[in-house]
Amino acid sequence: MTEQSERFQITVTQEYHNVGKTEATLRGGSRRGGGGGGGKKVEREKEEEEEEEEEEEEEEEEEEEEEEEEEEEEEEEEEEEEEEEEEEEEEEEEEEEEEEEEEEEEEEEDRRNPKFVRQGREEEKLEEGKKRGGGEWTEITIM
Repeated sequence: MTEQSERFQITVTQEYHNVGKTEATLRGGSRRGGGGGGGKKVEREKEEEEEEEEEEEEEEEEEEEEEEEEEEEEEEEEEEEEEEEEEEEEEEEEEEEEEEEEEEEEEEEDRRNPKFVRQGREEEKLEEGKKRGGGEWTEITIM
């Protein structure tokens, strides 16, 4: 080979290698070392990031759904408790009304039979005292 042809061959190979390097950098490869392949890495990384984002979004949606379900359950429990409280209040009111009616009936009976009133009331007081844990009543006379 002549000197001129050697120079031509050297410049052509250098340009060829330079072109390969620029193509590699365009595809995401490194400037050093031969050629591409880096583009696939970048694509894989993007896909992985997208998958991670999708998974995070799905997890957030699931968490939101769980929170909504918990809130609904809490609301239902509160409603049930309120209903139970209302029922208890109604029962208490009914019991109070019944007691008032019984007291009124006893008062009417007492007005009709004044002789038996005192004796009946004392027996009732004894019974109520026993129910309350008061024990038996005894009479004390002071001289």
